[in-house]
Amino acid sequence: MQTYGTLCAMSLAGTAAAEEELRLPSGATPRLFDVVTAEGYEAPVWHFRFLWPGLSRDLLAGEAMADDMEALCNAVAAPRIAAEGGTAERIVIAVSDREFAFGEAAPDAVQSFEAFVLTDAGTCEWEPF
Repeated sequence: MQTYGTLCAMSLAGTAAAEEELRLPSGATPRLFDVVTAEGYEAPVWHFRFLWPGLSRDLLAGEAMADDMEALCNAVAAPRIAAEGGTAERIVIAVSDREFAFGEAAPDAVQSFEAFVLTDAGTCEWEPF
């Protein structure tokens, strides 16, 4: 497993700047704080982790959340993977109201995860867990 986090963001400064300014369909502006890859069966599984201050359980239950998660995948994850010349078995988009280490339990955190596959056209398609 590799953690790219700040190093990856620094090496792709243009992409990182665009990510910092991203406004989602709901109007929220989460910030990418970590990218982790893990070996999948055929290709890496990419985990893109976003800090979303003010994220609440009510927001998670709303219909706009699905659009926001797909927007994060298409606007941040898919271009990042393409820029690195990578492939993906799966892309996991995670949002939380606070930062914590990958794999660490955070029972008090408000968080959500969605999985996507990368299509041949380079776009994200939702994949139910």
